Amino acid sequence: ANKPPPPVLCQMSSLGYLNQKYLGKFHEAIDYTSTHSTRPVQDYDRVSKNKPPLQNQLRIVWPTVDEIRNSVEGYYGGGSVCGKKKNVSLEFLQPLYRRWSNVAYDPLQTAHHVPHIKSFVQPSHDGRSIEWLCLTSHNLSIAAWGQVQRRSKNLPPDEKILFVRHWELGVFFSADTLARSDGNKVRIVPLADYEHDSNGAICLDNDDDEGDDDVIRVPLPYSLNTPAYAADDNPWTDDPVFYPQRDAYGRHGLL
Repeated sequence: ANKPPPPVLCQMSSLGYLNQKYLGKFHEAIDYTSTHSTRPVQDYDRVSKNKPPLQNQLRIVWPTVDEIRNSVEGYYGGGSVCGKKKNVSLEFLQPLYRRWSNVAYDPLQTAHHVPHIKSFVQPSHDGRSIEWLCLTSHNLSIAAWGQVQRRSKNLPPDEKILFVRHWELGVFFSADTLARSDGNKVRIVPLADYEHDSNGAICLDNDDDEGDDDVIRVPLPYSLNTPAYAADDNPWTDDPVFYPQRDAYGRHGLL
């Protein structure tokens, strides 16, 4: 049997209302193993059989309350990570959450900085390289990625369109599309280590890469194997909640 691909990583700074069916169909549309055989609009109502659990297909990189509190801005940094409790706390989302930071892997020193980027990544089967990456303005919401709708009530049910409420812009690249530019196969891998200049600034140039034309390294700010939430972790919400633990500035939340 073919080995299933690793879950797609979805990292964003705003999380809207989602439902399980929508996320499942979203995954079908972007998973590189199914995009050539799936028609996301025409087949939206088709029921997929023998699908693995959603948590095996897709993961959401979203900071915990502790990660926001321990950031350089404290709780106020969480003001740029927008997610209402009624949306973030939906039960089916809980197994999908992964931490933003990883103590064992923080080459870009991002663990204590609140993320505001939006990135979507599909790791390769080896778990170390990347099939495709999209750096974009899309958050994970129905408004941004679109929803399949009937074109008109007066037309047959199979006449469907993808209705996008908020148009966004991003940059997409993959090993396949980059390879076509010069005819050679390439691998996209996260930079695992970084040099520092005399001022301590991170330098992305690495002499070890010279002559390694088949490898393209990207400064991914989180690990492809970013850790799952611990039992006492809670997803961050930007509701005005009072948290017992103070941040470094003595605050108890976005109050």
